[in-house]
Amino acid sequence: MANEELLKELLGGGKKSEFDLLAILRILWRKKHLVLIPLALSWLISTVGLQYIPPTYLSASSVAIESPSSFTRDLERLLDEQGSRRQDVSELGRVRAQIREQELLDEVIDYLGLDQTPILRQRAHKLAEGPLAGEDVNDIARRLAAEEIRQRLEVRLGSQGLYNIRVESHDPVKAWILCRVITHKFVDSRRQWELAEITAKGDFSDEQVAIYKERLHRAETELERFQEAQQTTLAQGNPVNGANVILAEEVMRSYSQELADIESQVNAARTRLRETLGLVPTSDRILGNRDLRTLENKQIHTMLQNLFSFLETRIRRDESLTEVIEDASVGSDRQAYRERLRELADGIYVQESAMTRELITAYHYRLMLVRSFQELVDTLERYIGNFRENLSGQPAYQAELARRQAEVNKYREFLDAFQQQSTSAQITRAIQASQLASRIEVRAEPVRPIRPIKPNKPRLQLVFLFLGLATGLGLVLLTEMFNRSFTTVKDIEETLGLPVLGTIPALEKGPGQAKIHRRKNTLTWAIAMALFVVVMAGMMYFLEGLYSRTEFTMDSQAVEEMMP
Repeated sequence: MANEELLKELLGGGKKSEFDLLAILRILWRKKHLVLIPLALSWLISTVGLQYIPPTYLSASSVAIESPSSFTRDLERLLDEQGSRRQDVSELGRVRAQIREQELLDEVIDYLGLDQTPILRQRAHKLAEGPLAGEDVNDIARRLAAEEIRQRLEVRLGSQGLYNIRVESHDPVKAWILCRVITHKFVDSRRQWELAEITAKGDFSDEQVAIYKERLHRAETELERFQEAQQTTLAQGNPVNGANVILAEEVMRSYSQELADIESQVNAARTRLRETLGLVPTSDRILGNRDLRTLENKQIHTMLQNLFSFLETRIRRDESLTEVIEDASVGSDRQAYRERLRELADGIYVQESAMTRELITAYHYRLMLVRSFQELVDTLERYIGNFRENLSGQPAYQAELARRQAEVNKYREFLDAFQQQSTSAQITRAIQASQLASRIEVRAEPVRPIRPIKPNKPRLQLVFLFLGLATGLGLVLLTEMFNRSFTTVKDIEETLGLPVLGTIPALEKGPGQAKIHRRKNTLTWAIAMALFVVVMAGMMYFLEGLYSRTEFTMDSQAVEEMMP
């Protein structure tokens, strides 16, 4: 039993000793070389390696991009802070995308001649001979330069409406010049983009003004004729009755189909004019010409009289419906209308070609036919509706009158809105072109950096020293964990709980065994230190590659222009 307890004590199963700080310090002092050597190696590697890491300088600028309404932006920020933040992040994404576009970076590269950097040219030649065989070397070099700029370019969100453009370089002057060129190129590009957007809105508004001016004129004319026709109907009575209602419906369907065909021709002519002139031409001198209105009203009146006569006789003639309603008198009025229209077009659009003027004439002539046929169809529809309802016509008249008046008011509102938008766009375009009230401006110009922002050499050196210290302490811990022998008499007495009466000197295991053992320990220690040196050097090499950037070669003339 005593032998078992003694065996447990020897194997560490006996009572545990208390924490002894002095004993730990003695162990560290005894094995101080295990701590000092990794510490010295880490200090040496970090000191030498940091000399090969090039410094990185940062130059930054601030660009303000104002919202269309500062009051609206502030109000939205107060009411919905998270929504405003999302808008800021979304705008930041658009700014980043615009400033990293290849087209913008190509302007920077061309201005500074960055694609002539020797290292980039060498890489471009290798790519042209290998994976990108057949592509232009200059184009590859420009793409490599653009990618290099993107790696050292960063855009951050500042305060309200401010965006910070940051550019890094190993040369402080090049960092400053590159940041300044990128900033001003971006501002110019953004202004051109905003001006193009305003111009597009203005062109769209001008086109809509022409369309709705035409629709308003047509609606007002139809309202006027509707009221005149109603007065005639009240005086003469309804020409549609039980004897000719079926014939009247056939005529209405026939002219409805004719009206649809003419409207499709009008749309085709409008498309051709937009492709030729960029917009649909309209002129008050054409729409408001008294001769044209007189001829148009005359031929419509003749058509209606022919229609009423046709319905009253109720006789199906050998002539076609078109020949009966659109007789020679109507054809003569239309021919006079077309000739007068051609004279007006030649006088108003004298700067256009003869083919374009003829196209404008045909377009307005078809619009007249649309109005004429629409009046015929509306009149028949009103008479047939009155007959079907067997009423005096007043309720239907009031409803139709209200509908037409509402249509006129609607087109007038649309026309006023697009005219106002067109005028606003023209004013804004003029202001933007003169840069009197630009929504984007440089608030803070970039400056030449004085001190590098990285690497932080003291911090990196402390990190390496910490790694060396941690490695040394780890080695001490490992050697103590795997060493199960007693080192002092006190350790034996504390473990066994028995006094030590005497000690015997250590005996060699054989001839030269102690020397062989020391050699093994030395070899193991050398291998461990070599691995430590390799790992630390690899980390330093990684950091050197992480901080290194291709140094651009800039056009000296462009640099001199940027210098104050």
